[in-house]
Amino acid sequence: GTFTAPASAGSVTVTATSTQDTTKSGMAKVNVQASSQTVTSVAVSCAPATVNANGTSQCTATVKGTGSYSSAVTWSVSDGAIDTNGRLTAPASAGIVTVTATSTQDTTKSGTASVNIQASSQTITSVAVSCNPATVNTKGTSQCTATVQGTGSYSSAVTWSVSDGAIDANGLF
Repeated sequence: GTFTAPASAGSVTVTATSTQDTTKSGMAKVNVQASSQTVTSVAVSCAPATVNANGTSQCTATVKGTGSYSSAVTWSVSDGAIDTNGRLTAPASAGIVTVTATSTQDTTKSGTASVNIQASSQTITSVAVSCNPATVNTKGTSQCTATVQGTGSYSSAVTWSVSDGAIDANGLF
């Protein structure tokens, strides 16, 4: 006989009917009033809104409501990971992830934010080549070295080619 009130305010009739004699019953009216502790909305923002792959962004939830409502939320993310404090760790691949904060008091109330995940900045700024010795006889050899510079965790691998003669994968001309 535990009564759980509906989500909306109003008057509810509760009826108890005898199982032995179903012609006998009693009724009571229960007035349901709007809760004084209602969550009305959840909004989410993340800063920065654009991060590199595997980077981090701090997300915050703003919970609004009436009365002495709870501002506690649970976090979830469509890709990557998020801790209980709203700190997002982006996935390794580029794309857009959706961060969701759901009210713990009213799980029907949630808010979302999108975070743009961009490929890590791995830019090659220059490639310099030196060969030692710089002058060789016909059919002679020279060891060539490539120095690659860039930003981020770039690759220093190169592919060798020559206009005449031959060069191997290690730069031996």
